[in-house]
Amino acid sequence: MEFLIEDGSGVDRATSYLSEGDLWEFAPFSAAEPGAGDPKGALIRASAWIDAAFGPKFTGAKVKGRAQGLAWPRSGATDAAGDAVAADAVPVEVRKATAEAALRELAAAGSLAPDVAAGPAVKRERKKLSGMEKEIEYAVADGARPPAPWFPAIAGILAPLIGESDPLAPTWFWR
Repeated sequence: MEFLIEDGSGVDRATSYLSEGDLWEFAPFSAAEPGAGDPKGALIRASAWIDAAFGPKFTGAKVKGRAQGLAWPRSGATDAAGDAVAADAVPVEVRKATAEAALRELAAAGSLAPDVAAGPAVKRERKKLSGMEKEIEYAVADGARPPAPWFPAIAGILAPLIGESDPLAPTWFWR
């Protein structure tokens, strides 16, 4: 996959919101420890994940519609305060969130969107507690999928763009 950076013009086939240099400028301000992975690959995966996980919550529409590679830039977008977001730029929140996500991907490739093999959920089990055998039943919905990884730091960075009253709560994440 080609590494193409979104410059705010709605680049078709863009794969990243940041350059590798932008990533390293942000790194000292992150709590995430970058690993020794491929920075460009991490930026591509981080940009795609930002769009997949948060894209439905962004306001406005892609400047170039389906011809545009990534979710930003957007026309008609507003932030949570109702202020207009420039239609010819990638918001700083998206850039920071992408860097944060990419640093996590560098530390552990695939950590943003791991493949999860759903196994049978344990609903009831017997355990010995304080020398007595007890039966414990868990509240597990039939057919429930395992929880997706959640990154409150990234959701917090994007909060002004997604308008969530509590962006750190993952309840809306996979709706």
